[in-house]
Amino acid sequence: MSKKTKQSENKIRRVNLRLTEEEYTLILQNSEKFAQKNISNYVRKHLLGQKMNVRTYDETGEKFNIALRSYTDQIKKIGRNYNQVVRYLQAKHPPQETKILLEKLEKLTEMLLKNSAQMDEISKKILHYYDSKNQQK
Repeated sequence: MSKKTKQSENKIRRVNLRLTEEEYTLILQNSEKFAQKNISNYVRKHLLGQKMNVRTYDETGEKFNIALRSYTDQIKKIGRNYNQVVRYLQAKHPPQETKILLEKLEKLTEMLLKNSAQMDEISKKILHYYDSKNQQK
């Protein structure tokens, strides 16, 4: 028997409750704040004193995620361009000239990889910060 079926079988009692519009709005807002799927779950957990995680919105974190996704997309595009440049150089330039140009490209790539590694470290620190911040709540 699945967990969902077992839970719904146990919930055979129903409680009806009359609320003012303001009370209902407050409960609805709190159910969203505490990341509950529906009002029933929120009210049940609240009345039974069960733990609920607060859903927080952090504008800075959201901006960071958007910037990180953009950065990742840019790295992928650079990788595709890199491969195209290497193929072009090998096809259109003499081997000695290709070697010189590829060495320059390699130096720039190393700088990019170094920056990428730094970005990864910063990302890990930020994620660790938000994880520890969420665990404190």
